[in-house]
Amino acid sequence: FPLPLDDLTGKIVFTKGNVELIELRASHDEALLSIGGHVRYDKAGFRARLDLAADDLAFTQPLRGALPPTLQNLWEELDPNGKFDLLLAPLVIARSDGQTQPTWSAVGTGHLHDVSVEAGLRVRVASGDISFEGRSGRTPGGLLLEGSISIDSARLGEMRGQDITGQFIYDHAQRFFALRNIRAGAYGGTVGASLLMSLEGEHPRYEVACRVNGAHLNPLLRDRRRVSADEPLAVRGRVYANLQLSGLIGQSAARKGWGQVTVTDAQLYRLPLLLGILNVINLTLPEEGAFQEGRLDFTLRGDYVRLDNIALDGSVVSLMGSGSMFMPTETLDVDLVVSSPRRALKVPIFTDLMVGAVRELAEVKVSGPLANPQISTRPLRGLARFLGWLVRPHKAEESLNQTAPAAPDQSRSPPL
Repeated sequence: FPLPLDDLTGKIVFTKGNVELIELRASHDEALLSIGGHVRYDKAGFRARLDLAADDLAFTQPLRGALPPTLQNLWEELDPNGKFDLLLAPLVIARSDGQTQPTWSAVGTGHLHDVSVEAGLRVRVASGDISFEGRSGRTPGGLLLEGSISIDSARLGEMRGQDITGQFIYDHAQRFFALRNIRAGAYGGTVGASLLMSLEGEHPRYEVACRVNGAHLNPLLRDRRRVSADEPLAVRGRVYANLQLSGLIGQSAARKGWGQVTVTDAQLYRLPLLLGILNVINLTLPEEGAFQEGRLDFTLRGDYVRLDNIALDGSVVSLMGSGSMFMPTETLDVDLVVSSPRRALKVPIFTDLMVGAVRELAEVKVSGPLANPQISTRPLRGLARFLGWLVRPHKAEESLNQTAPAAPDQSRSPPL
């Protein structure tokens, strides 16, 4: 048997051309195994049909060595850890005279206990089930493994999900591994995702697509920031997001992607960064004036995220702008305009120009690490332009005349 076994008990019956395995029991480290079935053989080769069950089996190097070479390659790519229960019913192994490697096929199920694998990000599975079918060809490159997953709960990086379902496929001949039609619950919303890994070369290439619908912002931020449940985090909202990402595992410089994030039904007023901005411009908001809507478009190249079309909207005040973030240190470089959408700012004796000017309350520069950003203000350009026009109207009129188009020739036009 390819896996080292201890404490073997049971019954083996030998007859000409046939071996019966009856209720064999054995242990491997802390795992318990049971084996039943038969092996038929002659001068031309052999064929074994077995039922194999294992409880509490760990991902160890002896187990890796017991696998066919093609599955050993997949092991190297996924770097699994943890324990699982396994049932193969049946496992069929055959080798004819002249073959260097046996062929095999299997139908099986597995139950995972605290298993983790590498799939672009580290995936940690608390518990779950898989079902699969696999087969090999007569050549080492003929392995095909496909099946479905049903995971109770898991983590992708720091993010949590539950009730995860989907399909997977590993094709050694084509050198790819894929997770398809992934569906999960996450933070009161739903997530759909897919993953494709091309296993050619030293650093496998991956492509990820993900869609988030209606996740609650508060618990999502708690996991992202590793905040204790006892620590107050007075924000709320529902998150909708799309993400496309590709790259090489272990090569951050090769990453690229894009996405959008939208937050609705929100109260973002007490996010530390937003509180810092409002404190710098000495603006205090009533609760009903909190940021109720948000949107962000972004692109990713290597370690840099370009933040485009930042928009946080509220009934009293809004933020708009763009910038970038260096991911390894979460260092920001963002320019924002703080403005007010309220028509209530209009004063009857002022013109519409004044209304537009005073809506632009401040320009804000945010730089430094996300955990402790540096926030500074700039002159209020809109208001400064209006006040300049109010104090020196003749200068503004001269400037306007210099840039205005020439008046039409009145001699060639009919009188008004």
